[in-house]
Amino acid sequence: MKRNRLLSLILVGMTLFSILLPVSSADTNKANIFNYIHRESGIKPGGTFKWPMMGEANTLNPFTYTSSWEAMILDNVYDTLTIMTPDMKYAGRLAEDWSVSEDGKVWTFKIFKNATWHDGKPVTAEDVAFTYNLLAEIGNQTRFADVAAVIDKAEAVDT
Repeated sequence: MKRNRLLSLILVGMTLFSILLPVSSADTNKANIFNYIHRESGIKPGGTFKWPMMGEANTLNPFTYTSSWEAMILDNVYDTLTIMTPDMKYAGRLAEDWSVSEDGKVWTFKIFKNATWHDGKPVTAEDVAFTYNLLAEIGNQTRFADVAAVIDKAEAVDT
């Protein structure tokens, strides 16, 4: 439970911008993430990547980070439900698909079946619901207080 809580905290911090998507369930603003993943032939995954930075990260807590240095690290470590593509469309990163109700108050995300945490355990709908509910509970103590204020509740409907 403690592991899920921490990992869920991280997930919510990196997925909050998905709440701010234009209120539309039209597929015209969606993109397929696999259209943007390109790997040169002959390059094998794994290894060490070193990236010099001009500043220090004081925290890697996605609820409280304040610097662009911290944001750059967080973006490379944690996946979000969706991302914005270079052509200004949204593609699912953890979310295979999503829809928005007519009134814009209910967002439904379908998580990729093969989405996992760094330890290989599956990311579940319960993890995402826990994260958003926690954000709603402690929202005024985070950098996302304005977003947390619009979350009524989150629930896992298909587990």
